[in-house]
Amino acid sequence: MSMKRWWLRLICLVAIALIMLTANPQTSQAALGTQAIEQPATLIGPRAGAPIPLYLRPAANQPNVGYGNNGASVTVLEQVASFLPEADQDSAWNHIRLDEAPYTEGWVQGRFLSLSTTESETASE
Repeated sequence: MSMKRWWLRLICLVAIALIMLTANPQTSQAALGTQAIEQPATLIGPRAGAPIPLYLRPAANQPNVGYGNNGASVTVLEQVASFLPEADQDSAWNHIRLDEAPYTEGWVQGRFLSLSTTESETASE
């Protein structure tokens, strides 16, 4: 098989894979390690008055889209797990929306969140 034909096949396979992933959002979320949730939480910072940056994408080298305050109520929209073996909830990235104006959305690491439990979860423990 010629090199040109090999590259053409590779490009076609990649294009098909991308189409399949984007055709079904739940498949693409699972492939990327994301989990869609609508869970209440509270922002927790290292110090009482310290602003907590919200990032455009789940990485600290991304631009800030705003800041949250320590103790602010938020809704966790989705979560991206870390793929490192030693990863825990603190290292996962969470896509959040502030519950008060200006209702900014952005990404924060789990170490800046305190997830709320529902009454049914508390009762079952």
